[in-house]
Amino acid sequence: MSEAPALLVVVGGPTGVGKSTLVNTVVGRQVSDVGVLRPTTRAPVVIHHPGDVPPPMSHVDEATRVVPDEGCPPGVILIDSPDLDSVESGNREIAEALLDIADVWIAVLSPPRYGDDAAWQVLRRAVARGRATAVVLARVTDETAEVSTDLARLMREEGLGQAPLLVVPHVDQAAGQLPDEAIDEVRRLLMTLSEYPEARAEIRASRA
Repeated sequence: MSEAPALLVVVGGPTGVGKSTLVNTVVGRQVSDVGVLRPTTRAPVVIHHPGDVPPPMSHVDEATRVVPDEGCPPGVILIDSPDLDSVESGNREIAEALLDIADVWIAVLSPPRYGDDAAWQVLRRAVARGRATAVVLARVTDETAEVSTDLARLMREEGLGQAPLLVVPHVDQAAGQLPDEAIDEVRRLLMTLSEYPEARAEIRASRA
């Protein structure tokens, strides 16, 4: 199946920006809890294609939940992270530790939260460590569409000018998922990693 090792793709960001909803939509079913009570994600949720073997995660958090699912692209192991700004310090520590093992970090932000210091501290660490990074601006409405321009400016200023900026519109959701077309840009990125082993190998080599 995979001519290069599967990549650990960590989906992280501040509370309430839609990380778990994004992961559920990629997989095609609710594999990670969503809700209004915070924090919702209290331990990492690791989703992998049955043909891939995820690494042991007990050193990050013994409560990690591992979910094999055909909906996860082969060659990509998705990790839904606790909030970077969780009110629980243990959750914050887990979220930051996940950056240390990530091959790719997908930072999920929202128009009200795109300038959050907790997220940008980790983004700066990702840049300093040479991590492959993408930024998702989620829950974008017509009224907040201009936020993407300012976010792109911030990314350039912080050394992330070459990182993908992917926009997910604010649309009605059901069962913790968005309509599939809402995540077209995110899915294209993940499918590139899945279908091109040379891309995975290059990302892995950049970490060495």
